[in-house]
Amino acid sequence: MGHDLSSHERAAALLDTHVDYRVLRALPPPARYPVVTPQGLVRTAVVIDVETIGLDPDHPIIDLAIQRIAFDARGMIVRVGQVRQWFEDPGTAIPAEITRLTGITDADVIGKRIDADEAASLIVSTTVAIAHNTAFDAPRVERRLTAIAGHAWACSCNEVAWPKLGFDGRKIGKRTWQREIAAADEPASREWLRDVCSCGQPRVTHITWNQWHRG
Repeated sequence: MGHDLSSHERAAALLDTHVDYRVLRALPPPARYPVVTPQGLVRTAVVIDVETIGLDPDHPIIDLAIQRIAFDARGMIVRVGQVRQWFEDPGTAIPAEITRLTGITDADVIGKRIDADEAASLIVSTTVAIAHNTAFDAPRVERRLTAIAGHAWACSCNEVAWPKLGFDGRKIGKRTWQREIAAADEPASREWLRDVCSCGQPRVTHITWNQWHRG
């Protein structure tokens, strides 16, 4: 079978009609990402994902991914930027367990450095940084990128009542399966933020509410 997308879609549609199958679809690249016409004030955010060589606070970052998004007064995503990703050499061997969990090897990071100026500029140009586990990501990013000290953060793991929104867990892999999408952590998080909840509000509204509605 060739690479005729219509053929693949027909095959996927056929599987979707069978009770024994669920089809996972990859997210589209940013250039083809579905957005809506903005209404009202437009704000910006960055979705961030970090990998380190371990769980200790001083364990160095080996992978930093950042994507800039814009959303309007309704909380709808109206613009999506390109993903920026950097590997960084930790100066020591990556533990085998970390390679097993992340797929990142010593060969991927050797001699690599995060462009700290570009990464910090992306973050501080936005209203808020969003990570799936801010308690883990924020202190590590702030230690590596000192220029972003004091920037606002929001957590898509702990600041969203996922069970009330139709998900039975907070783990990215589990929710990816429930949304029938196949994607890495950062674009997957962005996709969940785009979804409209049963309350009629996009999920991005739930995790950014406190940033602009205090008092």
